[in-house]
Amino acid sequence: MWNRKSIILIFSLLLLVVLVLGWLEKTQLQESEELEAQLGVKPSAPMYVNLSLTGTPSLNQPVELTFTVTPLTDAPNTLIQVMLPEGFSLISGNLSWNGDIAKNETIQIRSTVKAVEAGYWAIEAYAKSMRFGFGKRSMLFINVSETTATVSKSPLQDYSRSNRTMVGELPPDSNLTYELGQ
Repeated sequence: MWNRKSIILIFSLLLLVVLVLGWLEKTQLQESEELEAQLGVKPSAPMYVNLSLTGTPSLNQPVELTFTVTPLTDAPNTLIQVMLPEGFSLISGNLSWNGDIAKNETIQIRSTVKAVEAGYWAIEAYAKSMRFGFGKRSMLFINVSETTATVSKSPLQDYSRSNRTMVGELPPDSNLTYELGQ
């Protein structure tokens, strides 16, 4: 049925396909490194992520939460997830997405959320290519009161990842935060 030459030819073609695919992946990673050099920024994974809020997340005030993901190389089977702490609730929109993202394509997931409890909270979001295993996260640290909220990209106190809450008191006159909505 199959002669020896046919089998050798099939295996040779398969080997050639594997080699070409490996070369393409290496070329994509080299191109992403060149882009990083041009931008002057080297991400910890070949993607950029940003978590942002539009509005002041005071108690019971709806705000728009946006998570933006841009990979520097193809990111197949990418999982994007935003995790809200117990002091926040989802009003509308999505907190997750899964699919393929092409090199330099931007995916945004948007949702409307509100703080339902005063306190110190952290909203965490991440994107991870499940095929290649690289990913990155972004966080917002929020101090919610009845009338205003303070938001920072950096924790102002100890942060507990287990329940995404802050531990301890805010430092007095901290200059790491800013008032939203001004």
